[in-house]
Amino acid sequence: MVWHTPLPLADGYYGGARPTAWEGVAQDPVTCETPVPRLWVGYKDVNGVAHFARLDGDTGAILDDVQRPGWTSNSFGPYGGAVNSAGDLFVIGYDNEISIRIDALTLEIEELGFSPGQYKYGMGVDQNGNMWVGSFSGNDHMYFYDPVAKQWQGMGNGGNPGGGALGIAVDDENRVWGAANGPCRLIELDGDTKTWTNQNITLPDCGSPWGVSIDNEGYVWVVDKANKAYKVDPDTYEIKLVVTGLINPYTYSDMTGQGLKLVLPQ
Repeated sequence: MVWHTPLPLADGYYGGARPTAWEGVAQDPVTCETPVPRLWVGYKDVNGVAHFARLDGDTGAILDDVQRPGWTSNSFGPYGGAVNSAGDLFVIGYDNEISIRIDALTLEIEELGFSPGQYKYGMGVDQNGNMWVGSFSGNDHMYFYDPVAKQWQGMGNGGNPGGGALGIAVDDENRVWGAANGPCRLIELDGDTKTWTNQNITLPDCGSPWGVSIDNEGYVWVVDKANKAYKVDPDTYEIKLVVTGLINPYTYSDMTGQGLKLVLPQ
């Protein structure tokens, strides 16, 4: 362990911390040095106040503590978080809770309002700075938020009334992937046209797919809570590998770091 940082008054399991996001940094063209990125961490305290702490990447020291009172729509604290290329932190709450953006320079909070429906779970930010959010139930299997137009949009269900996305991942071709249940499967949406490409990519013998991430070669990895993970070809949907023998695997975030790579400063 490199460092450990206690979070004052964090409200146990339900309060978090959950959203965790490194900021993107670029190499200095003169010195050729790359600064150590800072780390955003979000949690809720025992008084229902959401905290978004920005930590020193070297030491774990709390540099900033942005607070948003009244994070109380349900028992969970802030649930998902990701940065854009400017280092702004986008945060969603679980299910029917609000979403916000924190400006990396001013630390001001922008309220993003509510998604068209409830059921928010995982999220990601694409290379254009737009936010994609999984919806695990209801009429929409994903939500889209445009930070320029400041508008939410439901993506519908593509004619598939089954359950929607939990974990979300966006790749460098702006394909948006979701781990979906009811039945268990992988789903794909074209982020440019906002239309469903495939609502039923089969994961043989899957139990409860939860997280999805992109690896360095562009393959899609789906984490199944039934103790395995799938490596999927994004073009052919062929299952390239099934990793078994895992013990209670669980993620709904950018476990590979490719989501951060999308928004690294150029």
